[in-house]
Amino acid sequence: MHGVKKREQNAQELQLQKQQAEKYLGLNSILLASYRAGDFALSNLEQLNQAQLLAPLDNTLWNYRVKIIQQNITVDLLNQELRFVLKALSINPKIYTVWEYRKFLVKSLHSLGSDPLQNELLFMEKILKNDRRNFHCWNYRRYLAHLLFNRKTLPNDLENTKHLIQEDFSNYSAFYHRYLCLQEDGTEQQKEEEMKFVKECLYISPNDESLWTYFALLCKEADIEFVRELIDSLDEYDHRPLIYFAKICLDLKLKHHFGEARVYLGLVSGVLQQGVVEELFLQINQFE
Repeated sequence: MHGVKKREQNAQELQLQKQQAEKYLGLNSILLASYRAGDFALSNLEQLNQAQLLAPLDNTLWNYRVKIIQQNITVDLLNQELRFVLKALSINPKIYTVWEYRKFLVKSLHSLGSDPLQNELLFMEKILKNDRRNFHCWNYRRYLAHLLFNRKTLPNDLENTKHLIQEDFSNYSAFYHRYLCLQEDGTEQQKEEEMKFVKECLYISPNDESLWTYFALLCKEADIEFVRELIDSLDEYDHRPLIYFAKICLDLKLKHHFGEARVYLGLVSGVLQQGVVEELFLQINQFE
């Protein structure tokens, strides 16, 4: 895929894979029988642990696990389960069912009067350290904010996520989360400082799609002048500033800038951008 030649597995690896598959199938058969029999004893977790680390995508086993926890629920058990989830996510951090199971655990802790916030902040830091753009983790962060505070974002998230965009300008997941922070309770000064930071980033990396998308979210009419200055400062025209000038004019309904937007769109070259340019021309014409 994508020009990378797939490495062939050697005989030892194939044998290990076969052994793991056989072990999983044996465990799965035992566990499904227990599930059908209504056996929700905690002792089943040991075999579930083995099976789910071999095949973390098996939704039925996660459903069985939920039933066992519900029948035997305690704060200590829930915290133990959180540690198991981290182990499962270390195998594959983007399995939807595993993240849904963690939501179930923290919701259960919250209902028992236990505050999971500090533990979950550390957990999310570990996940984002390995993959700053893990959208499951960002969605989970917003789930926690709603569960614990009835908000879109966690308190102090604007400050707590700053290092993530400083380390990676292309992290749109972090940028979008910061946009939600600003929309929820950002001051005018914070919004101005954020825009200043984004402009500085665009001077450094004027071709970054994530930066432009975030800039467009924050943009006001006065910021159009920055785009114009950036276009004039480039040695060669790049399609992103040209295209985003037109997009922003459309988003903000700046009809008096449409003529200039047409000129900039006419400068865009390249087959890959042709469809985008044609669509923007069409929208401008329809708007007028």
